[in-house]
Amino acid sequence: MGTSTEHKVEIVLKEITNALPAFLPELLLAWRNDADVTRFMPSAHVLTWEEHWEWWRTRMNRRDFLIFYDGIRAVGVVHYTFDGEVGILIGEKTLWSRGIGTAALALLLTVLPPQRGMWAAIHSENIASQRVFTKAGFVNTHEPERNGQERWVLK
Repeated sequence: MGTSTEHKVEIVLKEITNALPAFLPELLLAWRNDADVTRFMPSAHVLTWEEHWEWWRTRMNRRDFLIFYDGIRAVGVVHYTFDGEVGILIGEKTLWSRGIGTAALALLLTVLPPQRGMWAAIHSENIASQRVFTKAGFVNTHEPERNGQERWVLK
């Protein structure tokens, strides 16, 4: 779908469709149930396979992209909902702080051109996400969202 070499990190985004690669649902569930990965998410409770599959199967009004690092290794997801919400999850903790989130968001904003009203819900203690979204032109409105998160908007 798209490639970026932002910060000398090769990132490829591939849109996730209903034709899922066999490994994807279990990989996403593993990331989603990792306490370190989800500590700043609105809901961090552990999901069963059935809950996860039902959410995945019925998700609508959004586009999800798998993030590949160095073109071959799936390391996270980035999403865009049709009400303008943008979100990033880097599931591979060994690759945190390497610019992957920054590159993935920059690439997403070239695949889906930035639009007025784009926003993100970022936890007030999630400094890494705040930096990623600030670099992309988002600003904190300090409007409360879910579970300690605040609304950031694209300026």
